[in-house]
Amino acid sequence: MRKILSPPIQVTVRSHGVVDEEGILTLKQEVLEGEKPPRKRSWQIHRVDRNLYRGSLSDAKGPVTILVDGNRMHIAFTMEGGFPVDQYIFLAADGQSARNILVVSKLGMRVAVLEEDIVKISE
Repeated sequence: MRKILSPPIQVTVRSHGVVDEEGILTLKQEVLEGEKPPRKRSWQIHRVDRNLYRGSLSDAKGPVTILVDGNRMHIAFTMEGGFPVDQYIFLAADGQSARNILVVSKLGMRVAVLEEDIVKISE
């Protein structure tokens, strides 16, 4: 992750998700960010329309909106502190990996960018 006026920081996220009988995805994550202690966060996401999902994120202020267009997913929410987040996930053709680009803004300026590869690991 690159933050404005700071050196790049290594970020690793481990995730595990389950879809219940009502179609709600619960995603639990452990986030390792640089030298900080690990932190946990969780998502709950449900389908609203064909390409529209809504939900919540434990470290977001307010709702999460997700729009799917082909192999691209756009996730939008506001972080605590009022920082708008736009996250774009591009599913690879293999269906087992994706490219994630997350942009954090403040007053219309980019203040942080996270770029990562997401890889499905079989258990």
